[in-house]
Amino acid sequence: PSELDDSQVINYFSRNSEITSKAGLCNTLLNNSLMLDRVDINSFYPRCYDMNNQVQVEAFIEDFKLTTAACIVHRFVASGGRSYHGAHDGAGKAGLFRKRVVELAVEICKRRVRDPEEDLDAEPRLAVEDEEWKELELVSLKNPGKRLKPWSGGKRPWNAQASRKTASGVPGGADLGSSGACRPDDK
Repeated sequence: PSELDDSQVINYFSRNSEITSKAGLCNTLLNNSLMLDRVDINSFYPRCYDMNNQVQVEAFIEDFKLTTAACIVHRFVASGGRSYHGAHDGAGKAGLFRKRVVELAVEICKRRVRDPEEDLDAEPRLAVEDEEWKELELVSLKNPGKRLKPWSGGKRPWNAQASRKTASGVPGGADLGSSGACRPDDK
Protein backbone atom coordinates (compact mmCIF):
# COMPACT_ATOMS: atom_id res chain seq x y z
CA PRO A 1 0.00 0.00 0.00
CA SER A 2 2.78 2.49 0.71
CA GLU A 3 4.09 2.00 -2.85
CA LEU A 4 0.76 3.08 -4.32
CA ASP A 5 0.20 6.55 -5.60
CA ASP A 6 -2.79 8.44 -4.16
CA SER A 7 -4.52 8.18 -7.54
CA GLN A 8 -4.18 4.35 -7.68
CA VAL A 9 -6.97 2.09 -6.51
CA ILE A 10 -6.67 -1.59 -5.78
CA ASN A 11 -9.34 -4.22 -5.50
CA TYR A 12 -8.63 -7.07 -3.11
CA PHE A 13 -10.86 -9.67 -1.60
CA SER A 14 -10.07 -12.73 0.42
CA ARG A 15 -9.93 -16.19 -1.18
CA ASN A 16 -9.36 -14.65 -4.58
CA SER A 17 -7.46 -17.78 -5.65
CA GLU A 18 -10.90 -19.29 -6.26
CA ILE A 19 -11.03 -17.32 -9.49
CA THR A 20 -7.49 -16.03 -10.05
CA SER A 21 -5.62 -19.33 -10.34
CA LYS A 22 -6.28 -21.99 -12.95
CA ALA A 23 -6.73 -24.76 -10.36
CA GLY A 24 -8.93 -22.52 -8.21
CA LEU A 25 -11.14 -21.54 -11.13
CA CYS A 26 -11.32 -25.16 -12.29
CA ASN A 27 -12.41 -26.34 -8.84
CA THR A 28 -14.87 -23.48 -8.43
CA LEU A 29 -16.50 -24.22 -11.79
CA LEU A 30 -16.64 -27.97 -11.15
CA ASN A 31 -17.99 -27.57 -7.63
CA ASN A 32 -20.61 -25.05 -8.66
CA SER A 33 -21.67 -26.58 -11.98
CA LEU A 34 -24.50 -28.44 -10.25
CA MET A 35 -25.80 -25.16 -8.88
CA LEU A 36 -25.65 -23.62 -12.35
CA ASP A 37 -28.62 -25.69 -13.52
CA ARG A 38 -26.47 -28.35 -15.19
CA VAL A 39 -24.48 -25.93 -17.31
CA ASP A 40 -21.79 -27.76 -19.30
CA ILE A 41 -18.68 -25.89 -18.21
CA ASN A 42 -16.77 -27.49 -21.09
CA SER A 43 -18.86 -25.42 -23.48
CA PHE A 44 -17.21 -22.18 -22.33
CA TYR A 45 -14.07 -23.16 -20.41
CA PRO A 46 -11.31 -25.53 -21.60
CA ARG A 47 -11.16 -28.95 -19.95
CA CYS A 48 -8.80 -28.82 -17.02
CA TYR A 49 -7.97 -30.92 -14.01
CA ASP A 50 -6.45 -30.21 -10.59
CA MET A 51 -3.72 -32.84 -10.29
CA ASN A 52 -3.71 -32.39 -6.50
CA ASN A 53 -7.27 -33.76 -6.36
CA GLN A 54 -7.46 -37.56 -6.71
CA VAL A 55 -11.01 -37.48 -8.12
CA GLN A 56 -9.90 -35.07 -10.84
CA VAL A 57 -6.77 -37.15 -11.56
CA GLU A 58 -9.04 -40.14 -12.14
CA ALA A 59 -11.30 -38.02 -14.36
CA PHE A 60 -8.24 -36.90 -16.34
CA ILE A 61 -7.15 -40.53 -16.83
CA GLU A 62 -10.59 -41.49 -18.14
CA ASP A 63 -10.70 -38.40 -20.37
CA PHE A 64 -7.23 -39.27 -21.71
CA LYS A 65 -8.39 -42.78 -22.61
CA LEU A 66 -11.60 -41.53 -24.24
CA THR A 67 -9.69 -38.90 -26.19
CA THR A 68 -7.28 -41.59 -27.40
CA ALA A 69 -10.22 -43.62 -28.73
CA ALA A 70 -11.73 -40.54 -30.37
CA CYS A 71 -8.40 -39.68 -32.01
CA ILE A 72 -8.12 -43.19 -33.44
CA VAL A 73 -11.60 -42.87 -34.96
CA HIS A 74 -10.76 -39.40 -36.29
CA ARG A 75 -7.53 -40.62 -37.91
CA PHE A 76 -9.34 -43.67 -39.33
CA VAL A 77 -11.96 -41.46 -40.98
CA ALA A 78 -9.27 -39.04 -42.23
CA SER A 79 -7.47 -41.99 -43.88
CA GLY A 80 -10.57 -42.73 -45.95
CA GLY A 81 -11.86 -45.44 -43.62
CA ARG A 82 -9.03 -47.86 -44.37
CA SER A 83 -7.51 -50.28 -41.88
CA TYR A 84 -5.55 -53.52 -42.08
CA HIS A 85 -6.03 -57.02 -40.69
CA GLY A 86 -3.16 -58.47 -38.80
CA ALA A 87 -1.38 -59.05 -35.55
CA HIS A 88 -0.51 -56.24 -33.20
CA ASP A 89 3.25 -56.71 -33.53
CA GLY A 90 3.82 -53.27 -35.01
CA ALA A 91 4.38 -54.59 -38.52
CA GLY A 92 1.25 -52.95 -39.87
CA LYS A 93 0.77 -50.94 -43.01
CA ALA A 94 2.15 -47.44 -42.71
CA GLY A 95 -0.51 -44.90 -41.86
CA LEU A 96 -3.25 -47.44 -41.09
CA PHE A 97 -4.63 -48.77 -37.82
CA ARG A 98 -5.39 -52.44 -37.27
CA LYS A 99 -9.05 -53.24 -37.88
CA ARG A 100 -9.47 -54.50 -34.29
CA VAL A 101 -8.11 -51.21 -32.89
CA VAL A 102 -10.57 -49.19 -34.98
CA GLU A 103 -13.51 -51.40 -33.99
CA LEU A 104 -12.57 -51.08 -30.34
CA ALA A 105 -12.22 -47.29 -30.54
CA VAL A 106 -15.59 -46.99 -32.30
CA GLU A 107 -17.26 -49.14 -29.63
CA ILE A 108 -15.78 -46.96 -26.87
CA CYS A 109 -16.98 -43.80 -28.61
CA LYS A 110 -20.46 -45.28 -29.13
CA ARG A 111 -20.71 -46.06 -25.42
CA ARG A 112 -19.56 -42.54 -24.66
CA VAL A 113 -22.34 -40.85 -26.62
CA ARG A 114 -25.08 -43.29 -25.63
CA ASP A 115 -27.97 -41.72 -23.74
CA PRO A 116 -27.46 -42.40 -20.01
CA GLU A 117 -31.21 -43.07 -19.74
CA GLU A 118 -30.69 -46.22 -21.85
CA ASP A 119 -28.24 -47.62 -19.31
CA LEU A 120 -30.13 -46.95 -16.06
CA ASP A 121 -30.54 -50.66 -15.35
CA ALA A 122 -27.10 -51.63 -16.64
CA GLU A 123 -24.22 -52.47 -14.33
CA PRO A 124 -21.87 -49.48 -13.86
CA ARG A 125 -18.68 -49.85 -15.83
CA LEU A 126 -15.57 -47.98 -16.77
CA ALA A 127 -15.68 -45.72 -19.79
CA VAL A 128 -12.71 -47.73 -21.11
CA GLU A 129 -12.32 -51.23 -19.66
CA ASP A 130 -8.92 -52.60 -18.60
CA GLU A 131 -8.77 -55.09 -21.48
CA GLU A 132 -9.73 -52.41 -23.99
CA TRP A 133 -7.04 -50.06 -22.74
CA LYS A 134 -4.41 -52.82 -22.95
CA GLU A 135 -5.09 -52.94 -26.69
CA LEU A 136 -5.14 -49.17 -27.19
CA GLU A 137 -2.45 -47.85 -24.85
CA LEU A 138 0.49 -48.72 -27.11
CA VAL A 139 -1.14 -47.62 -30.37
CA SER A 140 0.74 -44.74 -31.92
CA LEU A 141 -1.60 -41.91 -32.87
CA LYS A 142 1.18 -40.07 -34.65
CA ASN A 143 2.18 -43.08 -36.76
CA PRO A 144 -0.80 -45.45 -37.19
CA GLY A 145 0.30 -49.05 -37.62
CA LYS A 146 3.27 -48.52 -35.32
CA ARG A 147 3.32 -49.56 -31.67
CA LEU A 148 4.76 -47.49 -28.86
CA LYS A 149 7.37 -48.85 -26.49
CA PRO A 150 5.86 -50.18 -23.24
CA TRP A 151 6.04 -47.92 -20.20
CA SER A 152 9.12 -48.71 -18.12
CA GLY A 153 8.84 -46.01 -15.47
CA GLY A 154 7.22 -48.11 -12.73
CA LYS A 155 3.51 -48.15 -12.00
CA ARG A 156 1.44 -46.90 -14.88
CA PRO A 157 -0.37 -43.72 -13.84
CA TRP A 158 -3.36 -44.51 -16.07
CA ASN A 159 -3.98 -47.98 -14.69
CA ALA A 160 -7.71 -48.62 -14.94
CA GLN A 161 -7.97 -49.41 -11.24
CA ALA A 162 -7.74 -45.65 -10.66
CA SER A 163 -11.33 -44.98 -11.63
CA ARG A 164 -14.69 -46.74 -11.60
CA LYS A 165 -16.75 -44.11 -13.39
CA THR A 166 -19.51 -45.09 -15.78
CA ALA A 167 -19.28 -44.10 -19.41
CA SER A 168 -21.78 -41.32 -18.81
CA GLY A 169 -19.99 -40.02 -15.69
CA VAL A 170 -16.75 -38.91 -17.29
CA PRO A 171 -16.19 -35.20 -17.88
CA GLY A 172 -16.02 -33.81 -21.39
CA GLY A 173 -19.61 -34.28 -22.51
CA ALA A 174 -20.59 -36.38 -25.49
CA ASP A 175 -18.46 -34.27 -27.81
CA LEU A 176 -15.33 -36.41 -27.67
CA GLY A 177 -12.23 -34.89 -29.10
CA SER A 178 -13.87 -31.55 -29.76
CA SER A 179 -10.64 -29.85 -28.79
CA GLY A 180 -8.89 -31.78 -31.54
CA ALA A 181 -6.16 -32.66 -29.06
CA CYS A 182 -4.46 -36.01 -29.37
CA ARG A 183 -1.79 -37.23 -27.01
CA PRO A 184 1.84 -36.65 -27.94
CA ASP A 185 3.46 -39.79 -29.24
CA ASP A 186 6.78 -41.53 -29.03
CA LYS A 187 9.89 -39.81 -30.21
